[in-house]
Amino acid sequence: MIITSFSFFLSANFSLHKKPHLSPLPIPPNSHSHSQIPPKLPPFPYISMATPFILLLLLAGISPSLAQSCLSDTFSGNQIYTSCNTLPYLNATIHWSYYPDNATIDVAYRAPISSNGWVAWALNPTGQGMIGAQSLIAFSGSDGALQVYSTAISSYNPDVKDGNLSFTVYNKSGELFNGTMTIFATLELPGNSTTVNQVWQAGTLSNGVPAQHPTTGDNMKSAGSIDFLS
Repeated sequence: MIITSFSFFLSANFSLHKKPHLSPLPIPPNSHSHSQIPPKLPPFPYISMATPFILLLLLAGISPSLAQSCLSDTFSGNQIYTSCNTLPYLNATIHWSYYPDNATIDVAYRAPISSNGWVAWALNPTGQGMIGAQSLIAFSGSDGALQVYSTAISSYNPDVKDGNLSFTVYNKSGELFNGTMTIFATLELPGNSTTVNQVWQAGTLSNGVPAQHPTTGDNMKSAGSIDFLS
């Protein structure tokens, strides 16, 4: 960032010849001894210190509101996470704290959910898409109770039920508030790897259980990698 300073200089003309001494003019009655000089306005509008940062985000093609949205998330119980990412699709965010001593993470995945819907977040240790994804799926069951399933995805038409993943999930829970679902979990990093492929999804329920998600638009783009050291 380059900051340009503007300096204003007053120039004075000095005569090379000596002039006869002139007495100062008398000050007329009711005049003021100080010059009536109107205040100068700054040459440019005020620019805050945050402006260069916002300009950099815009130049990088990142919306300032998008870049900062995960930082504004708060959690019940005043839970705090050390890192977060705003995911590029499905209006989702992922928060985490990494513990290198035992290669575990606390995670909180947050996304909007429809009244008859489900949301999911997954790590995929063996691929970059749905097949092989070790998923945490949250929804409200037919009895209205909030459910969080751990489901390993092995086909494009999976049997969604609560089971074991390829790595240990020490605890999992969910929270639904104002149309937003948050999945909380503590889990073991697969293979002690801190960079893993991730997948996140959303869909609707059928007979009280998660049905296939849409196969168009952002639902087909919601995959990438995550670096838990970042």
